[in-house]
Amino acid sequence: MTAAPRRPRVTDEIRRANDRHRHWVPAVVLGFLLLVTYVWTDWMVDYPPPGIELLRDMPVVKRVFDGDGQLRTSAFMFRWSDIGRDEQRQILMLLVAIGFLCAYYLPLQFKRPPLVALTCLGIGWLLGPYTLAQFLAWHLLTYATFHPPPARSRKTLAGLAFFALCIWLYLSEAQDWGAPTVLIGAIATTPVLYFAYARAYLPLLRGPARGWLQACMAHACLIFIGVSFLGNWLTGENPLPRVLGWLLFFWQWERVVMYHADLKDGRIPGTPSLLNYLAIFLTPAAMANFHWLARIPLGYSYVTEAFLARDKNKVILSGVWLITLAILFFALRPVALQIFRLAMAALEIEPLRRYDPLVEALGEGGVSVIAVWCVLFYAFLSFALLWAGVAHLKVGLWRLFGYDIERYFQKPYKATNLVDLWWRYSYHYREFLVRVFYYPVFLRFFKKNLRIRIFVATFAAAGFGNLVYHVMFAALAYGTTPEIFVTRMGTIPYYVMLGVGIALTQVWLVERGHERRKPWTGGWRIIFDLMAVASTFGFFVLIRPFHHIPHDHSMMEALRVMLAAFGIHV
Repeated sequence: MTAAPRRPRVTDEIRRANDRHRHWVPAVVLGFLLLVTYVWTDWMVDYPPPGIELLRDMPVVKRVFDGDGQLRTSAFMFRWSDIGRDEQRQILMLLVAIGFLCAYYLPLQFKRPPLVALTCLGIGWLLGPYTLAQFLAWHLLTYATFHPPPARSRKTLAGLAFFALCIWLYLSEAQDWGAPTVLIGAIATTPVLYFAYARAYLPLLRGPARGWLQACMAHACLIFIGVSFLGNWLTGENPLPRVLGWLLFFWQWERVVMYHADLKDGRIPGTPSLLNYLAIFLTPAAMANFHWLARIPLGYSYVTEAFLARDKNKVILSGVWLITLAILFFALRPVALQIFRLAMAALEIEPLRRYDPLVEALGEGGVSVIAVWCVLFYAFLSFALLWAGVAHLKVGLWRLFGYDIERYFQKPYKATNLVDLWWRYSYHYREFLVRVFYYPVFLRFFKKNLRIRIFVATFAAAGFGNLVYHVMFAALAYGTTPEIFVTRMGTIPYYVMLGVGIALTQVWLVERGHERRKPWTGGWRIIFDLMAVASTFGFFVLIRPFHHIPHDHSMMEALRVMLAAFGIHV
Protein backbone atom coordinates (compact mmCIF):
# COMPACT_ATOMS: atom_id res chain seq x y z
CA MET A 1 0.00 0.00 0.00
CA THR A 2 1.42 3.31 -1.03
CA ALA A 3 0.29 6.90 -1.04
CA ALA A 4 -0.58 8.64 -4.27
CA PRO A 5 2.46 9.44 -6.39
CA ARG A 6 3.95 12.83 -5.69
CA ARG A 7 2.96 15.53 -8.13
CA PRO A 8 5.66 16.94 -10.39
CA ARG A 9 7.10 20.16 -9.05
CA VAL A 10 5.13 23.16 -10.27
CA THR A 11 7.33 26.24 -10.71
CA ASP A 12 6.16 29.83 -10.95
CA GLU A 13 6.94 29.72 -14.68
CA ILE A 14 4.50 26.83 -15.10
CA ARG A 15 1.91 28.66 -13.04
CA ARG A 16 2.25 31.79 -15.16
CA ALA A 17 1.83 29.70 -18.30
CA ASN A 18 -1.36 28.22 -16.81
CA ASP A 19 -2.61 31.65 -15.75
CA ARG A 20 -4.22 32.50 -19.07
CA HIS A 21 -7.34 34.66 -18.94
CA ARG A 22 -10.54 33.66 -20.73
CA HIS A 23 -12.95 36.45 -19.86
CA TRP A 24 -16.03 34.34 -20.56
CA VAL A 25 -14.99 31.91 -17.79
CA PRO A 26 -15.52 34.45 -14.94
CA ALA A 27 -18.90 35.33 -16.46
CA VAL A 28 -19.90 31.66 -16.40
CA VAL A 29 -18.64 31.15 -12.86
CA LEU A 30 -20.32 34.26 -11.43
CA GLY A 31 -23.59 33.39 -13.14
CA PHE A 32 -23.33 29.85 -11.81
CA LEU A 33 -22.66 31.03 -8.24
CA LEU A 34 -25.66 33.36 -8.51
CA LEU A 35 -27.80 30.43 -9.64
CA VAL A 36 -26.54 28.27 -6.75
CA THR A 37 -27.37 31.05 -4.31
CA TYR A 38 -30.83 31.30 -5.83
CA VAL A 39 -31.74 27.60 -5.58
CA TRP A 40 -30.09 27.07 -2.17
CA THR A 41 -31.54 30.05 -0.30
CA ASP A 42 -34.86 31.76 0.33
CA TRP A 43 -34.43 33.73 -2.90
CA MET A 44 -36.17 30.82 -4.60
CA VAL A 45 -39.09 31.16 -2.19
CA ASP A 46 -39.34 34.92 -2.57
CA TYR A 47 -39.01 34.80 -6.36
CA PRO A 48 -40.29 31.36 -7.46
CA PRO A 49 -39.65 30.35 -11.08
CA PRO A 50 -42.65 29.69 -13.35
CA GLY A 51 -44.14 26.22 -13.08
CA ILE A 52 -42.39 25.37 -9.83
CA GLU A 53 -45.67 24.50 -8.12
CA LEU A 54 -46.29 21.69 -10.60
CA LEU A 55 -42.97 20.08 -9.63
CA ARG A 56 -43.68 20.52 -5.93
CA ASP A 57 -46.96 18.64 -6.31
CA MET A 58 -45.48 15.56 -8.03
CA PRO A 59 -45.40 12.58 -5.64
CA VAL A 60 -41.70 11.71 -5.93
CA VAL A 61 -40.18 14.84 -7.49
CA LYS A 62 -41.52 17.02 -4.67
CA ARG A 63 -38.90 15.51 -2.39
CA VAL A 64 -36.28 17.52 -4.29
CA PHE A 65 -37.61 20.55 -2.38
CA ASP A 66 -37.45 21.13 1.36
CA GLY A 67 -40.22 22.39 3.61
CA ASP A 68 -39.53 26.00 2.60
CA GLY A 69 -39.88 25.24 -1.09
CA GLN A 70 -36.23 25.61 -2.08
CA LEU A 71 -33.88 22.99 -3.46
CA ARG A 72 -32.70 20.55 -0.79
CA THR A 73 -29.11 20.88 0.36
CA SER A 74 -26.92 20.10 3.32
CA ALA A 75 -24.48 22.89 2.44
CA PHE A 76 -23.72 25.53 5.05
CA MET A 77 -20.68 26.98 6.81
CA PHE A 78 -20.60 26.64 10.60
CA ARG A 79 -23.08 24.76 12.72
CA TRP A 80 -22.11 26.90 15.73
CA SER A 81 -23.17 30.20 14.15
CA ASP A 82 -26.28 32.10 15.23
CA ILE A 83 -26.83 33.11 11.60
CA GLY A 84 -29.33 30.95 9.70
CA ARG A 85 -28.16 28.50 7.08
CA ASP A 86 -29.79 30.41 4.21
CA GLU A 87 -27.76 33.47 5.17
CA GLN A 88 -24.67 31.32 5.64
CA ARG A 89 -24.96 30.01 2.09
CA GLN A 90 -25.39 33.55 0.77
CA ILE A 91 -22.28 34.68 2.66
CA LEU A 92 -20.33 31.65 1.44
CA MET A 93 -21.20 32.31 -2.20
CA LEU A 94 -20.35 36.00 -1.81
CA LEU A 95 -16.92 35.21 -0.34
CA VAL A 96 -16.32 32.55 -3.00
CA ALA A 97 -17.23 35.00 -5.79
CA ILE A 98 -14.88 37.70 -4.48
CA GLY A 99 -12.12 35.16 -3.85
CA PHE A 100 -12.56 33.69 -7.32
CA LEU A 101 -12.16 37.09 -8.99
CA CYS A 102 -9.03 37.80 -6.91
CA ALA A 103 -7.51 34.39 -7.68
CA TYR A 104 -8.36 34.74 -11.36
CA TYR A 105 -7.25 38.27 -12.21
CA LEU A 106 -4.61 39.30 -9.66
CA PRO A 107 -0.91 38.72 -10.41
CA LEU A 108 0.50 35.41 -9.27
CA GLN A 109 2.09 36.66 -6.04
CA PHE A 110 -1.16 38.35 -4.96
CA LYS A 111 -3.64 35.56 -5.73
CA ARG A 112 -3.68 33.69 -2.42
CA PRO A 113 -3.44 36.42 0.28
CA PRO A 114 -6.97 37.70 -0.45
CA LEU A 115 -8.29 34.17 0.12
CA VAL A 116 -6.77 34.22 3.61
CA ALA A 117 -8.30 37.63 4.31
CA LEU A 118 -11.74 36.54 3.05
CA THR A 119 -11.64 33.44 5.24
CA CYS A 120 -10.84 35.55 8.28
CA LEU A 121 -13.67 37.88 7.32
CA GLY A 122 -16.06 34.94 7.06
CA ILE A 123 -15.08 33.49 10.43
CA GLY A 124 -15.31 36.87 12.11
CA TRP A 125 -18.65 37.59 10.41
CA LEU A 126 -20.33 34.33 11.39
CA LEU A 127 -18.59 33.45 14.66
CA GLY A 128 -17.34 36.77 15.97
CA PRO A 129 -13.93 38.47 16.37
CA TYR A 130 -13.15 36.60 19.59
CA THR A 131 -13.41 33.22 17.87
CA LEU A 132 -11.31 34.49 14.97
CA ALA A 133 -8.64 35.74 17.39
CA GLN A 134 -8.48 32.38 19.18
CA PHE A 135 -8.25 30.50 15.89
CA LEU A 136 -5.48 32.71 14.52
CA ALA A 137 -3.56 32.55 17.80
CA TRP A 138 -3.29 28.76 17.46
CA HIS A 139 -2.07 29.07 13.89
CA LEU A 140 0.48 31.71 14.91
CA LEU A 141 1.81 29.40 17.61
CA THR A 142 1.93 26.51 15.13
CA TYR A 143 3.79 28.56 12.55
CA ALA A 144 6.32 29.79 15.13
CA THR A 145 6.90 26.19 16.23
CA PHE A 146 7.27 24.74 12.73
CA HIS A 147 9.24 27.69 11.32
CA PRO A 148 10.75 29.58 14.29
CA PRO A 149 11.46 33.17 13.21
CA PRO A 150 14.54 34.99 14.51
CA ALA A 151 14.05 36.89 17.76
CA ARG A 152 15.45 40.16 16.47
CA SER A 153 12.93 40.82 13.76
CA ARG A 154 10.15 43.34 13.37
CA LYS A 155 7.90 40.63 11.96
CA THR A 156 8.48 38.51 15.07
CA LEU A 157 7.66 41.42 17.33
CA ALA A 158 4.54 42.18 15.30
CA GLY A 159 3.48 38.54 15.51
CA LEU A 160 3.97 38.47 19.27
CA ALA A 161 1.99 41.70 19.62
CA PHE A 162 -0.85 40.20 17.62
CA PHE A 163 -0.64 37.01 19.70
CA ALA A 164 -0.88 39.12 22.86
CA LEU A 165 -3.90 40.93 21.40
CA CYS A 166 -5.56 37.57 20.67
CA ILE A 167 -5.02 36.48 24.27
CA TRP A 168 -6.56 39.64 25.66
CA LEU A 169 -9.47 39.45 23.26
CA TYR A 170 -10.13 35.94 24.51
CA LEU A 171 -9.96 37.12 28.15
CA SER A 172 -12.15 40.13 27.43
CA GLU A 173 -14.96 37.97 26.10
CA ALA A 174 -15.56 36.55 29.58
CA GLN A 175 -14.68 39.72 31.54
CA ASP A 176 -16.45 42.18 29.22
CA TRP A 177 -13.48 44.52 29.14
CA GLY A 178 -13.48 47.53 26.86
CA ALA A 179 -11.14 48.24 23.95
CA PRO A 180 -8.73 50.47 25.99
CA THR A 181 -8.20 47.73 28.57
CA VAL A 182 -7.54 45.17 25.85
CA LEU A 183 -5.02 47.40 24.06
CA ILE A 184 -3.17 48.34 27.26
CA GLY A 185 -3.05 44.69 28.31
CA ALA A 186 -1.74 43.60 24.90
CA ILE A 187 0.94 46.31 24.90
CA ALA A 188 2.04 45.37 28.44
CA THR A 189 2.08 41.63 27.63
CA THR A 190 4.09 41.87 24.40
CA PRO A 191 7.53 42.39 26.10
CA VAL A 192 6.84 39.43 28.39
CA LEU A 193 6.00 37.21 25.42
CA TYR A 194 9.08 38.47 23.57
CA PHE A 195 11.34 37.62 26.51
CA ALA A 196 9.72 34.15 26.88
CA TYR A 197 10.12 33.46 23.16
CA ALA A 198 13.69 34.79 22.78
CA ARG A 199 15.13 33.31 26.00
CA ALA A 200 13.14 30.10 26.46
CA TYR A 201 11.05 28.84 23.52
CA LEU A 202 13.42 29.72 20.66
CA PRO A 203 16.45 28.01 22.28
CA LEU A 204 14.34 24.89 22.73
CA LEU A 205 13.30 24.97 19.07
CA ARG A 206 16.96 25.23 18.07
CA GLY A 207 17.99 22.33 20.27
CA PRO A 208 17.27 18.59 20.57
CA ALA A 209 13.72 19.27 21.82
CA ARG A 210 12.65 20.75 18.48
CA GLY A 211 11.23 17.50 17.11
CA TRP A 212 9.23 16.83 20.26
CA LEU A 213 7.82 20.36 20.40
CA GLN A 214 6.80 20.26 16.75
CA ALA A 215 5.16 16.85 17.20
CA CYS A 216 3.25 18.14 20.25
CA MET A 217 2.10 21.15 18.25
CA ALA A 218 0.96 18.97 15.36
CA HIS A 219 -0.97 16.73 17.74
CA ALA A 220 -2.26 19.49 20.04
CA CYS A 221 -5.78 18.26 19.31
CA LEU A 222 -5.06 14.77 20.67
CA ILE A 223 -3.26 16.22 23.70
CA PHE A 224 -6.25 18.47 24.42
CA ILE A 225 -8.68 15.55 24.12
CA GLY A 226 -6.51 13.25 26.23
CA VAL A 227 -6.13 15.76 29.08
CA SER A 228 -9.84 16.57 28.95
CA PHE A 229 -10.83 12.89 29.04
CA LEU A 230 -8.48 12.21 31.95
CA GLY A 231 -9.71 15.26 33.87
CA ASN A 232 -13.34 14.31 33.35
CA TRP A 233 -12.66 10.76 34.47
CA LEU A 234 -10.76 11.73 37.62
CA THR A 235 -12.67 14.81 38.76
CA GLY A 236 -15.93 14.81 36.82
CA GLU A 237 -15.02 18.22 35.39
CA ASN A 238 -13.23 19.31 32.25
CA PRO A 239 -9.87 20.92 33.16
CA LEU A 240 -9.63 22.53 29.71
CA PRO A 241 -12.33 24.83 28.32
CA ARG A 242 -14.08 23.98 25.04
CA VAL A 243 -13.34 27.27 23.33
CA LEU A 244 -14.84 27.61 19.86
CA GLY A 245 -11.74 29.17 18.33
CA TRP A 246 -9.68 26.26 19.64
CA LEU A 247 -12.13 23.75 18.20
CA LEU A 248 -11.87 25.39 14.78
CA PHE A 249 -8.12 24.82 14.88
CA PHE A 250 -8.41 21.28 16.26
CA TRP A 251 -10.83 20.42 13.47
CA GLN A 252 -7.94 20.92 11.06
CA TRP A 253 -5.91 18.30 12.91
CA GLU A 254 -5.42 16.05 9.87
CA ARG A 255 -4.20 18.92 7.74
CA VAL A 256 -1.82 20.19 10.44
CA VAL A 257 -0.45 16.67 10.91
CA MET A 258 0.11 16.30 7.16
CA TYR A 259 1.86 19.69 7.13
CA HIS A 260 4.11 18.38 9.90
CA ALA A 261 4.75 15.19 7.89
CA ASP A 262 5.81 17.31 4.91
CA LEU A 263 8.09 19.30 7.20
CA LYS A 264 9.78 16.13 8.52
CA ASP A 265 10.13 14.65 5.03
CA GLY A 266 11.76 17.80 3.65
CA ARG A 267 8.89 18.56 1.28
CA ILE A 268 8.70 22.21 2.38
CA PRO A 269 11.47 24.12 0.61
CA GLY A 270 12.99 26.88 2.70
CA THR A 271 10.87 28.76 5.21
CA PRO A 272 7.46 29.81 3.90
CA SER A 273 6.14 33.17 4.96
CA LEU A 274 3.28 33.37 7.43
CA LEU A 275 0.89 34.25 4.60
CA ASN A 276 2.00 31.24 2.56
CA TYR A 277 1.52 29.06 5.63
CA LEU A 278 -1.97 30.43 6.27
CA ALA A 279 -2.87 30.02 2.59
CA ILE A 280 -2.58 26.26 3.06
CA PHE A 281 -5.36 26.27 5.68
CA LEU A 282 -7.47 29.36 5.07
CA THR A 283 -9.56 29.70 1.94
CA PRO A 284 -13.33 30.23 1.61
CA ALA A 285 -13.53 26.68 0.21
CA ALA A 286 -12.46 25.31 3.60
CA MET A 287 -15.41 27.05 5.28
CA ALA A 288 -18.05 25.05 3.41
CA ASN A 289 -19.37 22.48 5.92
CA PHE A 290 -16.32 23.28 8.02
CA HIS A 291 -16.56 20.30 10.39
CA TRP A 292 -17.27 17.78 7.59
CA LEU A 293 -14.40 16.38 5.54
CA ALA A 294 -12.05 19.02 6.97
CA ARG A 295 -9.16 16.96 5.62
CA ILE A 296 -9.65 18.28 2.04
CA PRO A 297 -6.92 18.89 0.90
CA LEU A 298 -3.85 17.64 2.73
CA GLY A 299 -0.45 19.06 3.58
CA TYR A 300 1.83 21.76 2.25
CA SER A 301 3.33 19.92 -0.71
CA TYR A 302 0.02 18.66 -2.06
CA VAL A 303 -1.77 22.02 -1.82
CA THR A 304 1.18 23.99 -3.19
CA GLU A 305 1.79 21.66 -6.11
CA ALA A 306 -1.92 21.65 -6.93
CA PHE A 307 -2.10 25.44 -7.32
CA LEU A 308 -2.31 26.29 -11.04
CA ALA A 309 -0.84 22.88 -11.83
CA ARG A 310 -2.65 22.95 -15.20
CA ASP A 311 -4.64 25.45 -17.22
CA LYS A 312 -6.67 27.33 -14.66
CA ASN A 313 -9.71 27.62 -16.91
CA LYS A 314 -10.00 23.83 -17.18
CA VAL A 315 -9.55 23.49 -13.42
CA ILE A 316 -12.19 26.13 -12.72
CA LEU A 317 -14.74 24.66 -15.13
CA SER A 318 -14.18 21.22 -13.61
CA GLY A 319 -14.96 22.85 -10.25
CA VAL A 320 -18.24 24.16 -11.68
CA TRP A 321 -19.06 20.63 -12.79
CA LEU A 322 -18.25 19.16 -9.36
CA ILE A 323 -20.47 21.72 -7.61
CA THR A 324 -23.22 20.83 -10.08
CA LEU A 325 -22.80 17.19 -9.08
CA ALA A 326 -23.00 18.25 -5.42
CA ILE A 327 -26.33 19.97 -6.14
CA LEU A 328 -27.60 16.80 -7.80
CA PHE A 329 -26.43 14.59 -4.93
CA PHE A 330 -28.12 16.82 -2.34
CA ALA A 331 -31.36 17.25 -4.28
CA LEU A 332 -31.76 13.74 -5.67
CA ARG A 333 -30.79 11.94 -2.47
CA PRO A 334 -34.36 11.98 -1.05
CA VAL A 335 -35.72 10.99 -4.48
CA ALA A 336 -33.37 8.01 -4.72
CA LEU A 337 -34.27 6.93 -1.19
CA GLN A 338 -37.99 7.29 -1.93
CA ILE A 339 -37.62 5.15 -5.06
CA PHE A 340 -35.80 2.57 -2.94
CA ARG A 341 -38.68 2.58 -0.46
CA LEU A 342 -41.29 2.27 -3.21
CA ALA A 343 -39.37 -0.65 -4.70
CA MET A 344 -39.35 -2.34 -1.28
CA ALA A 345 -43.10 -1.80 -0.98
CA ALA A 346 -43.73 -3.18 -4.48
CA LEU A 347 -41.78 -6.32 -3.59
CA GLU A 348 -43.68 -6.58 -0.28
CA ILE A 349 -40.49 -6.26 1.76
CA GLU A 350 -40.77 -5.03 5.33
CA PRO A 351 -40.61 -1.18 5.23
CA LEU A 352 -37.59 -0.86 7.51
CA ARG A 353 -35.13 1.91 6.69
CA ARG A 354 -32.86 2.40 9.70
CA TYR A 355 -30.85 0.27 12.09
CA ASP A 356 -33.05 1.21 15.07
CA PRO A 357 -36.37 -0.17 13.75
CA LEU A 358 -34.51 -3.17 12.34
CA VAL A 359 -33.09 -4.00 15.78
CA GLU A 360 -36.54 -3.68 17.32
CA ALA A 361 -38.09 -5.82 14.59
CA LEU A 362 -35.45 -8.50 15.10
CA GLY A 363 -36.44 -8.63 18.75
CA GLU A 364 -39.98 -9.45 17.69
CA GLY A 365 -38.85 -11.97 15.04
CA GLY A 366 -40.06 -12.52 11.49
CA VAL A 367 -37.64 -10.27 9.56
CA SER A 368 -36.57 -11.75 6.23
CA VAL A 369 -32.99 -11.90 5.02
CA ILE A 370 -33.75 -9.67 2.04
CA ALA A 371 -35.30 -7.07 4.36
CA VAL A 372 -32.10 -6.99 6.43
CA TRP A 373 -29.96 -6.48 3.34
CA CYS A 374 -32.31 -3.77 2.10
CA VAL A 375 -31.88 -1.87 5.37
CA LEU A 376 -28.10 -2.25 5.20
CA PHE A 377 -27.91 -0.90 1.65
CA TYR A 378 -30.52 1.79 2.31
CA ALA A 379 -28.53 3.14 5.27
CA PHE A 380 -25.32 3.08 3.26
CA LEU A 381 -26.95 4.80 0.28
CA SER A 382 -28.40 7.52 2.51
CA PHE A 383 -24.99 8.28 4.02
CA ALA A 384 -22.96 7.93 0.80
CA LEU A 385 -25.13 10.34 -1.20
CA LEU A 386 -24.92 12.95 1.56
CA TRP A 387 -21.16 12.53 1.91
CA ALA A 388 -20.70 12.66 -1.86
CA GLY A 389 -22.59 15.96 -2.01
CA VAL A 390 -20.38 17.56 0.65
CA ALA A 391 -17.17 16.15 -0.86
CA HIS A 392 -17.95 17.34 -4.40
CA LEU A 393 -18.92 20.78 -3.06
CA LYS A 394 -15.67 21.25 -1.12
CA VAL A 395 -13.39 20.00 -3.91
CA GLY A 396 -15.32 22.04 -6.46
CA LEU A 397 -14.88 25.23 -4.44
CA TRP A 398 -11.14 24.62 -4.11
CA ARG A 399 -10.93 24.22 -7.88
CA LEU A 400 -12.66 27.55 -8.42
CA PHE A 401 -9.59 29.16 -6.85
CA GLY A 402 -7.21 27.34 -9.21
CA TYR A 403 -6.28 24.35 -7.02
CA ASP A 404 -6.28 21.14 -9.04
CA ILE A 405 -7.44 19.02 -6.10
CA GLU A 406 -8.22 15.35 -6.59
CA ARG A 407 -11.81 14.23 -6.17
CA TYR A 408 -12.63 12.70 -2.80
CA PHE A 409 -14.69 9.94 -4.47
CA GLN A 410 -12.84 8.13 -7.26
CA LYS A 411 -15.66 6.07 -8.81
CA PRO A 412 -16.08 3.73 -5.82
CA TYR A 413 -18.66 1.66 -7.70
CA LYS A 414 -15.75 0.19 -9.71
CA ALA A 415 -13.95 -1.17 -6.63
CA THR A 416 -13.39 -4.92 -6.90
CA ASN A 417 -11.68 -5.39 -3.53
CA LEU A 418 -11.49 -3.67 -0.15
CA VAL A 419 -8.17 -1.95 -0.81
CA ASP A 420 -9.49 -0.51 -4.03
CA LEU A 421 -12.73 0.55 -2.31
CA TRP A 422 -10.79 2.25 0.49
CA TRP A 423 -8.84 4.27 -2.06
CA ARG A 424 -11.83 5.14 -4.26
CA TYR A 425 -14.30 5.85 -1.46
CA SER A 426 -12.16 8.28 0.57
CA TYR A 427 -9.12 9.47 -1.39
CA HIS A 428 -7.88 12.24 0.91
CA TYR A 429 -8.66 10.33 4.10
CA ARG A 430 -6.72 7.31 2.86
CA GLU A 431 -3.76 9.53 2.01
CA PHE A 432 -3.79 10.87 5.56
CA LEU A 433 -3.90 7.40 7.13
CA VAL A 434 -1.15 6.08 4.84
CA ARG A 435 1.24 8.96 5.53
CA VAL A 436 0.62 9.18 9.28
CA PHE A 437 0.02 5.56 10.32
CA TYR A 438 1.03 3.14 7.55
CA TYR A 439 4.50 4.40 6.65
CA PRO A 440 5.81 4.86 10.23
CA VAL A 441 4.86 1.26 11.06
CA PHE A 442 5.97 -0.19 7.71
CA LEU A 443 9.40 1.44 7.90
CA ARG A 444 10.13 0.37 11.50
CA PHE A 445 8.70 -3.06 12.25
CA PHE A 446 8.86 -6.67 10.94
CA LYS A 447 11.47 -5.92 8.31
CA LYS A 448 12.32 -9.62 7.89
CA ASN A 449 8.80 -10.79 7.08
CA LEU A 450 7.09 -8.91 4.27
CA ARG A 451 3.62 -10.44 4.81
CA ILE A 452 3.48 -9.58 8.50
CA ARG A 453 5.01 -6.18 7.81
CA ILE A 454 2.33 -5.29 5.24
CA PHE A 455 -0.49 -6.72 7.36
CA VAL A 456 0.48 -4.85 10.54
CA ALA A 457 1.16 -1.56 8.74
CA THR A 458 -2.13 -1.74 6.84
CA PHE A 459 -4.08 -2.57 9.98
CA ALA A 460 -2.35 0.31 11.78
CA ALA A 461 -3.80 2.66 9.16
CA ALA A 462 -7.18 1.15 8.25
CA GLY A 463 -7.97 -0.14 11.74
CA PHE A 464 -6.15 1.73 14.50
CA GLY A 465 -5.72 5.07 12.71
CA ASN A 466 -9.34 4.98 11.60
CA LEU A 467 -10.46 4.47 15.19
CA VAL A 468 -8.23 7.26 16.52
CA TYR A 469 -9.69 9.72 14.05
CA HIS A 470 -13.31 8.87 14.83
CA VAL A 471 -12.71 9.03 18.58
CA MET A 472 -11.20 12.48 18.05
CA PHE A 473 -14.11 13.53 15.84
CA ALA A 474 -16.68 12.41 18.40
CA ALA A 475 -14.82 14.21 21.20
CA LEU A 476 -14.72 17.47 19.26
CA ALA A 477 -18.35 17.19 18.20
CA TYR A 478 -20.00 15.95 21.39
CA GLY A 479 -17.59 16.67 24.24
CA THR A 480 -14.58 15.07 25.90
CA THR A 481 -16.50 12.98 28.42
CA PRO A 482 -16.03 9.35 29.48
CA GLU A 483 -19.50 8.57 28.10
CA ILE A 484 -18.47 9.65 24.61
CA PHE A 485 -15.26 7.65 24.90
CA VAL A 486 -17.13 4.50 26.00
CA THR A 487 -19.63 4.90 23.16
CA ARG A 488 -16.89 5.14 20.56
CA MET A 489 -15.02 2.21 22.07
CA GLY A 490 -18.18 0.20 21.45
CA THR A 491 -17.48 0.52 17.73
CA ILE A 492 -14.08 -1.22 17.95
CA PRO A 493 -15.38 -4.40 16.20
CA TYR A 494 -16.06 -2.32 13.08
CA TYR A 495 -12.49 -1.03 12.91
CA VAL A 496 -11.04 -4.45 13.69
CA MET A 497 -13.09 -6.17 10.96
CA LEU A 498 -12.46 -3.42 8.41
CA GLY A 499 -8.75 -3.21 9.26
CA VAL A 500 -8.26 -6.99 9.12
CA GLY A 501 -10.25 -7.23 5.89
CA ILE A 502 -8.23 -4.50 4.16
CA ALA A 503 -4.93 -5.84 5.54
CA LEU A 504 -5.59 -9.40 4.36
CA THR A 505 -6.67 -8.08 0.97
CA GLN A 506 -3.49 -6.02 0.72
CA VAL A 507 -1.30 -9.05 1.52
CA TRP A 508 -3.19 -11.12 -1.07
CA LEU A 509 -2.80 -8.41 -3.72
CA VAL A 510 0.94 -8.18 -3.09
CA GLU A 511 1.31 -11.96 -3.24
CA ARG A 512 -0.59 -12.24 -6.53
CA GLY A 513 0.29 -8.87 -8.02
CA HIS A 514 1.95 -10.35 -11.11
CA GLU A 515 -0.90 -12.82 -11.71
CA ARG A 516 -3.90 -10.59 -11.27
CA ARG A 517 -5.99 -9.63 -14.25
CA LYS A 518 -6.76 -5.94 -14.49
CA PRO A 519 -10.48 -5.50 -13.68
CA TRP A 520 -13.01 -4.11 -16.14
CA THR A 521 -10.95 -5.13 -19.19
CA GLY A 522 -13.90 -6.71 -21.00
CA GLY A 523 -14.54 -10.29 -22.06
CA TRP A 524 -16.60 -12.93 -20.35
CA ARG A 525 -14.53 -12.59 -17.16
CA ILE A 526 -16.23 -9.30 -16.42
CA ILE A 527 -18.74 -11.42 -14.53
CA PHE A 528 -16.01 -11.95 -11.92
CA ASP A 529 -15.61 -8.19 -11.62
CA LEU A 530 -19.33 -7.82 -10.93
CA MET A 531 -19.16 -10.59 -8.32
CA ALA A 532 -16.13 -8.94 -6.73
CA VAL A 533 -17.93 -5.57 -6.53
CA ALA A 534 -20.98 -7.23 -4.95
CA SER A 535 -18.81 -9.07 -2.40
CA THR A 536 -16.78 -5.94 -1.57
CA PHE A 537 -19.77 -3.72 -0.96
CA GLY A 538 -21.60 -6.57 0.75
CA PHE A 539 -18.84 -6.91 3.34
CA PHE A 540 -18.62 -3.13 3.80
CA VAL A 541 -22.35 -2.59 4.42
CA LEU A 542 -22.51 -5.74 6.56
CA ILE A 543 -20.10 -4.40 9.19
CA ARG A 544 -21.37 -0.79 9.15
CA PRO A 545 -23.96 -1.35 11.93
CA PHE A 546 -21.02 -1.71 14.32
CA HIS A 547 -19.89 1.78 13.29
CA HIS A 548 -23.32 3.43 13.39
CA ILE A 549 -24.66 1.40 16.29
CA PRO A 550 -27.80 2.96 17.82
CA HIS A 551 -27.02 4.68 21.11
CA ASP A 552 -29.73 2.81 23.03
CA HIS A 553 -28.60 -0.63 21.85
CA SER A 554 -25.56 -2.73 22.65
CA MET A 555 -22.82 -4.13 20.46
CA MET A 556 -24.63 -7.47 20.56
CA GLU A 557 -27.55 -5.90 18.70
CA ALA A 558 -25.21 -5.03 15.82
CA LEU A 559 -24.04 -8.64 15.88
CA ARG A 560 -27.67 -9.78 15.67
CA VAL A 561 -28.12 -7.62 12.58
CA MET A 562 -25.05 -9.18 10.97
CA LEU A 563 -26.23 -12.72 11.73
CA ALA A 564 -29.75 -11.93 10.54
CA ALA A 565 -28.29 -11.01 7.14
CA PHE A 566 -27.43 -14.72 6.81
CA GLY A 567 -30.78 -15.92 8.14
CA ILE A 568 -29.47 -16.63 11.65
CA HIS A 569 -31.79 -15.19 14.29
CA VAL A 570 -30.50 -15.06 17.86
